Amino acid sequence: MDHENSSDLVIVGASGFGKEVAWLSRRLGLNVKGFLDDGIEPGSIVFNYPVLGRILDWPEYSFCKFVIAIASPRVRKIVVEKMSQVRSPDFATLVDPAAILEDDSLDIGPGTIVCAGTICTADIVIGSHCIVNKACSIGHDVKIGEFVTISPKVMLGGSVLIEHGVEIGAMTAVQQGVKVSQGAMIGMGSVIRKNLPANTLVVGNPPKTLRKLKEF
Repeated sequence: MDHENSSDLVIVGASGFGKEVAWLSRRLGLNVKGFLDDGIEPGSIVFNYPVLGRILDWPEYSFCKFVIAIASPRVRKIVVEKMSQVRSPDFATLVDPAAILEDDSLDIGPGTIVCAGTICTADIVIGSHCIVNKACSIGHDVKIGEFVTISPKVMLGGSVLIEHGVEIGAMTAVQQGVKVSQGAMIGMGSVIRKNLPANTLVVGNPPKTLRKLKEF
């Protein structure tokens, strides 16, 4: 696993989570050049960093590494695909120094962010462009697909399978051995004891299905 610690970094997305990623990047000693964001005027200042331009301006900063600080898995995937149509960006992997993990038994993809206080134990796989937010607990043999968002204080029991594009709300617990299928969304504070179908929004304890979602 490559811990970025010296390269210039551009953060894509200047919302609240973008600020948190800038904060994390400073803790890693990175040189944050600024943000790219389609919804904020270039030249604006966010968290003491400039908005450098729009997302598709990224080739102007191709000497930098990039990270996508957008919480929605579906939007994050679209942004990565748009950027990659131009060229191949160099995506950074950011792991907060206050995260507890074992490099030798953790396989983590490019573009993924692991925030402070998270614990990853043994034989864990985390795919590309994931967000694992603050103070999460990820148990042994967990497998997490690409473009997954895990909110603060989520607990994943051993051998849980999280497929691509899943979003898990804060303070949710997923029982060991459970499979959460592609594109599902779990509301905050839920307790998940059974497998969840794809592209479904659920919330509660026991979880109730609220609606079907667009396919991931």
